[in-house]
Amino acid sequence: MSAVSIPAYLASDPDLAFDLNEGLTSLFSVLILKDEGVTDYTDGYASKRRKAEKLVDDGRFDAVAKWYWTGMAADLLKKLGVKRGSKNEEKDAISALKKITG
Repeated sequence: MSAVSIPAYLASDPDLAFDLNEGLTSLFSVLILKDEGVTDYTDGYASKRRKAEKLVDDGRFDAVAKWYWTGMAADLLKKLGVKRGSKNEEKDAISALKKITG
């Protein structure tokens, strides 16, 4: 469901990439199914979904959704305070994401 760019973008931290990719997939699945009236959906990614929920808090939902669905990270990076195109972009993004998601 997700853009393949999340694991690629976070390649130097495959554990974080997996957690966020699966957590966001779980979160968006829950939200879509809830919108369709399905309230009893469960999956095996509750802990990863909690990380994703932390990431979309504080007005980042649209930026995270854009990153997840299209692979365009610029809006999220801006909200995270990460300078796009810097030599430390990936490292700074990983650090910011870990700080938020715990």
